[in-house]
Amino acid sequence: MSSSNSTDILGLNQWIKSDIPVMEDFNGDNEVLDAVIGGHIYDEDAHLDAQQIERIAKPYDLFLYYGDGKERRTITLDFDFSPRICIVFAVSAPVGVIDIPNDTHYNYFGITTTEGGTDGLSLSGNSLSVIQGGTMVAKYEMRSYNQIGKSYLVIGIR
Repeated sequence: MSSSNSTDILGLNQWIKSDIPVMEDFNGDNEVLDAVIGGHIYDEDAHLDAQQIERIAKPYDLFLYYGDGKERRTITLDFDFSPRICIVFAVSAPVGVIDIPNDTHYNYFGITTTEGGTDGLSLSGNSLSVIQGGTMVAKYEMRSYNQIGKSYLVIGIR
């Protein structure tokens, strides 16, 4: 005699005291479990592959470049991925410096994506384009992403 009841999702046997289990019931339940669990274990869409695990374990990378003073410069980022977002800032410098006598603000911090970002920065694949100086933004903002003698850190986020 099979079980009087079964589970809601997999239909496995649920016996009551008066039921008499038979071997076919256990074997049938094992086949159901093997198919469901085995199917899940080998379902590549339900599990992360090695590359996806690495992305989660290391969602960002760092790159350091040194300013050479050129007004426009393209830097190849040595990441093993193409970042979606880059945060750029001068190392050991404030976010910005205000030069009151010259009515200028030097900006040493910016964020860029492949869609756009802070004026003076752009991102395409592993290429980061930076601007140093040039035409001031909003009549007083100077882009300072390649000042000679300064080190810049780039945080690339997947």
